[in-house]
Parts: sequence; structure tokens; C-alpha cells
Amino acid sequence: TLTCQVNGTGGTPSIEWVGPNSQPIVNGSGITVGDPVTVGNVTTSSLMFSAISLFDNGRYMCRNDLVFPSTATRTVRVNVPQPEIVFTSALAPVVGQPYQIDCSGTVPDSLSGNVTASWIDETGAVIASQQGIGSATAALSFNMLQLSDAGTYTCVVTVTSNILNRPLRTSRSLNLTIEATVDECTQGLDNCDVNAMCIDLPQGFQCICNSGFTADGTTCTVILSATVVQQTQAIECVTSCGANGVVIGQFNLISSCCGIIGVSGLGYEFAGEAGNIICQGCGSFNTLQSDISFVGEPTPIVIGENFTANCIVMTNPMADATVNITWRLPNGTIATEQSIMSPTATVPLTFQPFEASDLGEYSCSAAITSPQLPDTVTVIESSLGISGSSDIFRVSINEDTPPVAGEPYTLTCQVNGTGGTPSIEWVGPNSQPIVNGSGITVGDPVTVG
Repeated sequence: TLTCQVNGTGGTPSIEWVGPNSQPIVNGSGITVGDPVTVGNVTTSSLMFSAISLFDNGRYMCRNDLVFPSTATRTVRVNVPQPEIVFTSALAPVVGQPYQIDCSGTVPDSLSGNVTASWIDETGAVIASQQGIGSATAALSFNMLQLSDAGTYTCVVTVTSNILNRPLRTSRSLNLTIEATVDECTQGLDNCDVNAMCIDLPQGFQCICNSGFTADGTTCTVILSATVVQQTQAIECVTSCGANGVVIGQFNLISSCCGIIGVSGLGYEFAGEAGNIICQGCGSFNTLQSDISFVGEPTPIVIGENFTANCIVMTNPMADATVNITWRLPNGTIATEQSIMSPTATVPLTFQPFEASDLGEYSCSAAITSPQLPDTVTVIESSLGISGSSDIFRVSINEDTPPVAGEPYTLTCQVNGTGGTPSIEWVGPNSQPIVNGSGITVGDPVTVG
């Protein structure tokens, strides 16, 4: 809208608008000449454009032809909103790997029209081009990058619209630098644990714990195994079968030989040439051979979340053993104790939730008895070390939208963890703590959960 005011006395002025073509302007083609409005000695007339375009550029004149003619002029230059060009790529450019980067050109709704996005190389050749209405995206693609593909590529966005008197072009350049393939494993650039194997990948590397260890590979902990303190009940028979004796089968041990009834073991019968049984014998038999293992759920352990460590004791199924399992805390106090009659006995140690104060070494012991060996008690014991980082807080920063000059902008810091209320401090680009002032406000911390 252009507004013309005529101030004076001597009657009501006659106002006329004249366009850049030096002709009087009349209503039509998106232009409206408002009726003059007189208030006191001031008469006002408006010239209104419903949607101004570049075709409307030029010099406009407001003319008063009453008594003493007078004029006023205003030159109109229409500003054109520029297209926005954005580059996006999901991969880093690495030698020998496929690569694609997209150039997207978008125009405001007020400049709606045909958009063409084109990639151009250093020789001026068009590599890729795509058209659309309101926006267009062209892809610069390489099936397998070579070092020779490095260089400057330009994305040109061209807009044609009925409000433009000529095509509008804008561009943005990309300096493509290509990384040579890096073997982090052989160059010592990995962060794998000393008990892990480093595997080089096309992009990055992977750490895998060695056999006998477990975790994510950047840290590996030993898979604990039990140490048998007392385990063997061995009885021998004299088996003097002579040169003709051959083993013909495995049988149950007999009480007259080994003192163990009904337990499958190393009992044999021997026969001579005529097939007659000459003698019977048995070897050593480990009735209460046992083992302890640990299974944790879930892994890895996260401070502040529930965790269960299971102590599993396995015994000889033929022993009909009774297993008394005891969990002890790092200070030696009994945490839980349970007696189970089963070849596989499991007793859990549960944390709800697991706290930083729970870190330490826990032990599980098992006392095993069997009616087959009434005078023998087998005791096995193993320990489980539960360790974690002393930093039990996880810190992250989120931004709502990309920053725009002159507009409000907010960064949000979240600290997630247990161990007390954290003390949060913001530090600026000058490495100094940030305080309120000069258009910056540090919000008071709010704790939920």
C-alpha cells in the first residue's frame, strides 16, 4: 500500500495516481485506488496492491489538481525472497565407498513457481538436475569414490514465477574433500580393551571381547568360573583279570566292590575265553563333581535400574545332591541363602534398583551333599566383581530449532542419573562460566525424578 496525503485549505483536493508508465492508474489487475478520505485539512488516498511483483517496480506519482496543483512521488523497488539451499548427506566421503549428497532448493509460498536444482562441476558441466514446484532436490552421487573426485561442486537453484520479470538464480558451492580409508586397528586409533579383538570396518571399527571375556569390547571383564575346593571320593578295586580279560560292557557299581549302590560309574565285568565272568572291578568315581557360573540380567549394568545376578550350581544328575547356596555381600554379610535339591540349582541376587553404593565383589558358595556319599561334603565357591564408572550421570544438550540471527534461541541441558542433585553450569565459547545479562538468561535447574 502507498498512501498519499494532501494537507491544505481552499476546498477538497482532486487526487490522482499516476503509474511508472506515466498513465493514470485505475482499479483492476490486482491494483485498487482507494476513495479519498478528508479529515480536517488533510485528505488521504491509498494505492493498494493485492500481491506486488517485480512488474510493479517503478516511480509512482500522487497529483493534486485543485487551485494550486502539487505532486509527490515514490519509487517502488520490490524485494525478492531468495530460495533456501540445503545440503544433506548420510555418509562421510571415503575412498572406495559409495557417496551421495543432496541439494534441496526451496522458495517461500509467496514466490511459488517452478524450481530447478542442478549440480555443476568445475568445468561447468551439469551432472544432475531435478525440477519441482515450490522445491526441488538434485542428488550428486558416486558409486565408488576416488581421490580424483575431490573438488568444488556448485548447486544452482533457478526459480521462474509469474511475479518475476526474469528467472531468479542463486547458488551454493560444495568443497568435496575425500578421506582415505583408515585402518584404526593397525594404526592404534581404536579404543578396544586389551582383552578384545579390533576388527576394521569400511567406516570405523568394531571391538569384540576375546574368548573368556564379556562386555561391549571397549571394556572386557573376565567370565568368572568356579574353583572346586573339595571334590573327589575315589575308591579302587583290585582287578586282576589275567591276559585273557577283555572289557565287555559298563555296569552299575556294586557295593561289594566300591561301596556305592545304584550309581552309574566306572564299573566293568571281565570275561575269559569261555565267556565266564572271572572278576569285577571299578575305577575312581567323582560323585559330587560340580561347577558354579553367573548370569546377569540385564547387561551391561546401569546404575539406577533393576539388576539380577544369578548364581547357578550344576551337579552330577546321578548323585541326587542337595545344594545349599549362599550369596555374600562385599563386607562378608550373608545376603541370601537357599537349599535346593536339583542337578541345576539357581539362586538370584536382586537389586531394585542397582545403586552406586552396590559396586563391589560378591561371592557365591555352595555346600553339596549326596546320599550316595553320606560322609562327604563338597564345597565350591566363586566371586563376582560388579564394577562401574564413578560418573553416574549422563549429560546431553538438545536444541529446539537451528539459531536464526535476531530471533530467540534456547539450548536445553539434561542430566540423567542418580547420586544426588547435580550442580549444572553453562560455559561459553570464551571458556568462561555464563551469567545472566546481555540478552542471555541461565534458567534455574528443574529436577523431575
